[in-house]
Amino acid sequence: MAANGEDSSHNDPIQRAMGAFGKWHVFICSVIFLLKFPVAWHQMSIIFLAPPLNFSCANNTIPACSGECVEYNYDRSIFTETIKTTWNLVCGEEHWSNISQMIFMAGILIGNVLFGTLSDKFGRRIPLVAAVFMQLICGVCTAITPWFWLFCVLRFVTAVATGGTMTTSFVLVMEITGVRWRELILVLYQIPFNLGHLTLAGFAYFIRDWHYLQFALSIPSVVLISYYWLVPESPRWLFTVGRVEEASSQLEKAARANNLPTENIHTELVALKKSTPDHEENTSKGNIWDLFRTPNMRAKTIYMCFNWFVCGLTFFGVAQYVGHAGGDIFTNVAISAALELPGTVLCIYTMKRFGRKKTLIFSNCLAGLSMLVIAFIPSGQNLIIVSCASIGIVGMSISFPTVYLYAGELFPTVVRNIGVGTASMIARIGSMIAPFIAGLSATCHWLPPVIFGVTPLIGAILNFATTFYLFSVIFQAQNAIYGAPYDLSDENSIIVIPLKSSDEQVTKINSFKIDGETALRQVFTQVSAEKILRTLSKIQEFDILVEGLDAITLGDVYKAAFPRGLLHSIEEKFLRSPKSEHTAQPEKIETSTDKSVEIPYDEVYEDDIERENLKEEAITDDYIYDQPVEDRFSGEREYVTKALDDIESDETQDSKNKNFVTDGEVIAVTERNKEHSRYGANFRKWINKFLAG
Repeated sequence: MAANGEDSSHNDPIQRAMGAFGKWHVFICSVIFLLKFPVAWHQMSIIFLAPPLNFSCANNTIPACSGECVEYNYDRSIFTETIKTTWNLVCGEEHWSNISQMIFMAGILIGNVLFGTLSDKFGRRIPLVAAVFMQLICGVCTAITPWFWLFCVLRFVTAVATGGTMTTSFVLVMEITGVRWRELILVLYQIPFNLGHLTLAGFAYFIRDWHYLQFALSIPSVVLISYYWLVPESPRWLFTVGRVEEASSQLEKAARANNLPTENIHTELVALKKSTPDHEENTSKGNIWDLFRTPNMRAKTIYMCFNWFVCGLTFFGVAQYVGHAGGDIFTNVAISAALELPGTVLCIYTMKRFGRKKTLIFSNCLAGLSMLVIAFIPSGQNLIIVSCASIGIVGMSISFPTVYLYAGELFPTVVRNIGVGTASMIARIGSMIAPFIAGLSATCHWLPPVIFGVTPLIGAILNFATTFYLFSVIFQAQNAIYGAPYDLSDENSIIVIPLKSSDEQVTKINSFKIDGETALRQVFTQVSAEKILRTLSKIQEFDILVEGLDAITLGDVYKAAFPRGLLHSIEEKFLRSPKSEHTAQPEKIETSTDKSVEIPYDEVYEDDIERENLKEEAITDDYIYDQPVEDRFSGEREYVTKALDDIESDETQDSKNKNFVTDGEVIAVTERNKEHSRYGANFRKWINKFLAG
């Protein structure tokens, strides 16, 4: 496989040096993907460490769960030894097996946070190998512990290490992979976990004693210690911390493996480092409170966190519920795990064809309805129950990668890491609760499937509701800023609301017209205003420019509000030839401070192949319409991002650039296509009808 040099990140010297995806990437990803096998084994092993079992009191004259019974006879026909038989976790003590799994999931959460911090400070490779070593030692020690409390402690530390391998390996894979490949790699990253879940049933079938099973699941990590020599440090991290020589060496190795030139790599990195200013003090950083600062952000945060909660609760809960469903536990787990594989592969197609939101709605409904069916199936119909539960797991195997990608696109840039991290923590809380709900099947067989069925359906309903809510928020926010009712008959009808609304950051501007064409009013934060104007100096084709508006994502409301004709018009505009009929003369745009700024326009694309790639992605009108805005304009968004990086990395250009907007200034961008005015009128009529009805 040749390295794909035509990735949208061609303006990124680091990515350009090692290629978007080549033989070197295939090797690194294949090696790292193996880490997901122990992750699945340790997370799912509780199914076979503490399976349901029959028992009786050693004195047959005393009821099994009587307080007078101090010794039990266990049915060892299937499992010779479990943690329940070792420490008598039955009757009133049965909840301790669920508590041990809750502690394990809490360790995963802490490991994600802890090793995420360590990987930023010490690199990706060293924390990764340290986590693997911890996982090996604590996993083996767990198998020989004589006390239940020590079993829980060692499982917790094993979970911290497991969470560490998940975090560091994922970050490393994303940092070496080209932008266009990341979505596919993220989904494929789940397949080794599915295979690990499947092979767990095989391990348990041949090893019926929990001590030996735990040892067998832990000892393969010995091989993973070799990652100290096999896995390279992230070149991007090395460059970020100033270790340019080491970064250059890693990139040259990758380039040689991918048959790419190596001559200019070191020179370009040195030049890039010199031209990259330290923006750490000036960069706007969000915090967790920004996720709830505005109605828009509150809706997004609550909706996204709930869907992550659904994934954690339902996926791990149903996986354990299958173990309690009756029948052959090994067959049940193997079938449910095997069906995860087509679900994950299907996720790749559905996200491309229907977009994130529709895929998430579909998968949640599939999981929810299949679990609700179980509530009406008489107990004893094990085959039907397991089949429905397996369909539920298929739905969740689609939802998990989808919700991860969707969260990354839904949250604005300044709070994206915080938003995704918070949502991921909520998912771990769901997985901590899951064992207790799955265990309810022993006393009320219909209650767990009802809970596992209703929660995904609520997530799907929130998906619909949030779309229309966010749509109305844009209009409500205008009233809050301007103190006047929103006039839907006004031709200047699009408002952009910043993430942080404050007198210091927001400047009101009056709408205006240029050449009789519709004006687009935009209210920016200081940072967004700088980005938008400096980007306009590079990009000619974007009459309506969404990139750089960290304040909102209009994609949330496009499908609900825009008629198909308008979407088609916008798509045609963005995918047509960049050769504009307009003369490339500087155009003056007034700002809110009554100043004027000259914006020289340049041609957008110098690479015809890039444009052809974009055209190939837009196969049909339905395909275009069904994609979220982040997908439909992915190529343009990535190009704009790189153009911004080029501008912002040059301190000299920043200080001399005539297109630099000073603090508090706001700009207005006009549509230069009169046809859009007609579409805009239809859009306003549709809005009036929608709000009235």
